[in-house]
Amino acid sequence: MALCKCLVGLLRAYSNRSSATSDLLELIERAETSKTRRAARSPLPRGAKKVTMRDRQQIVALYEAGGRVVEIATELGISKTTVIEQLNRASVTRRPKSMSYSQIDQAVRLYEQGLSVAKIAARLGFDGHTIHSRLRERGVRFRDTHGRSRL
Repeated sequence: MALCKCLVGLLRAYSNRSSATSDLLELIERAETSKTRRAARSPLPRGAKKVTMRDRQQIVALYEAGGRVVEIATELGISKTTVIEQLNRASVTRRPKSMSYSQIDQAVRLYEQGLSVAKIAARLGFDGHTIHSRLRERGVRFRDTHGRSRL
């Protein structure tokens, strides 16, 4: 604030704006003497829902039943970050985010046996795009929609 006063004083000394600079000095004085406080922060962000013990139990039950974090968050009207935090607080072992090598091997075998990418995805619990990407990474030759090998 002292620097502001100094700068306004210099401006006043070297310009024809004495009324404007006196207004600035008055504003600085008021800012220094006022005891404004910040508004107290609410413990939760706007629109956030406090998670109860019952909610946590429901999150754990849904997750252990095979539910995905995004699906649980949508169903309960909370963020996926909150779901993950609640699972961590409940010491739940999280499923891996990606497919393991054995799951990819299984997907390759199932595709070679004639199952579609959609059916493999449903069986293994992954998105169809994930299955397709992993099969492509393994160099699997894809069939067309009629089951014929693509050239």
